Amino acid sequence: MALERCDVETWAEFGFIGTSCSPKLMVVSERDVFLCTGCDEIYVFSTRERKLMAVLQFPSPVNDLVQSHDKCNLYVACMCGVYCVDLQLLPSSGQCADTSCPTELKISSKFLVVPEEGPLSLLLVGTELVIISLKAPHWALTRYRSQKQTVTNSFEMLTSFSLASSSDDNEESTVKRRPVLICVHYSNKTLSSACSCPPETVNDDHVCIDPLLFKLLFGIDAALTESPVVLCGLPDGSLYFLPLRLPGCRPRALYSLEEPVIFVGTSSLDKSSPEHAQCLVAIGERGRVVLIRTGKGQQERGEGNNTACFLDRRLPGSLMCGCIVNNTLYYSIGSDLLNVDLRSGSLGKEDTSKKTEALHQSHQLKCLQNHRCSGTIMQYCRG
Repeated sequence: MALERCDVETWAEFGFIGTSCSPKLMVVSERDVFLCTGCDEIYVFSTRERKLMAVLQFPSPVNDLVQSHDKCNLYVACMCGVYCVDLQLLPSSGQCADTSCPTELKISSKFLVVPEEGPLSLLLVGTELVIISLKAPHWALTRYRSQKQTVTNSFEMLTSFSLASSSDDNEESTVKRRPVLICVHYSNKTLSSACSCPPETVNDDHVCIDPLLFKLLFGIDAALTESPVVLCGLPDGSLYFLPLRLPGCRPRALYSLEEPVIFVGTSSLDKSSPEHAQCLVAIGERGRVVLIRTGKGQQERGEGNNTACFLDRRLPGSLMCGCIVNNTLYYSIGSDLLNVDLRSGSLGKEDTSKKTEALHQSHQLKCLQNHRCSGTIMQYCRG
């Protein structure tokens, strides 16, 4: 195992973060960093000023946050509902240049747009807001649509589904992991149409995959209508999908990692078609990695013999979080931040084997920096 050190610049220190739900970090316009720790506050950090600029105070603990497609609003899921905050209310760099204390903004009930109890995860798809909440012993997936004709910019409920949970854990331990939500699109054209913005400006929770893989995973009807598909990874390991444009369609199980899902993303694998990802990647808390891609059946010729392959792999250690950048998987095990090239070794080959393998035996893991999990924002630079 090859280790590689790097330089670390500490941007902000918040002390120990003890939360009931996994923290979330979100970068807005490469200038502001929003940190949700599970308490009733969101911290807004400026990368230009290198300091904490504002603290948003909500009526109840914050579980998740997403940015609107036009970058103007912030949707925040609290235990008492979903709030919409106008980002223009935040102080600019010049306004806070002469003060050492961050601006405190109290978010009142007038910002409430969805009065649902206990939303844990949010996903914005066009004018629709998809919410996952825990209604023990089941999970609830609810779709809302924006009522733009109203002054308050509130949402109306379209439909709600109950997702069975295979976990025996109680409610308190289950919500320590926030459900994962992403939207999978058939092409860049449908992605920009659904999000009302160019594909290159869309957040990481919207991805575009190869049309053939899309059809194999989500069905011919979803492919013909080019429907956006919501993927939901639950703390019990279940991976569900729901096409949004098919009337009467209900969430269906796609796979089970049998451990809490901490990340779902994509990898291109093939440089010849960078506009479409050839592989969906799902990662579990205990190191399980599932690569979902197109493979061949017993006969090697003909498109009709294509099938979706689910390749199981294993990373060492217990994973805290992960992300994929340029076909490189970055993940944290709490004490170290590591990376794996998804295009190297057996991960880059077409293989229908279900056998679990240890990635560290066939791939070079690079340790970027030792660090302990705390309320610290740091920038990592290769040394």
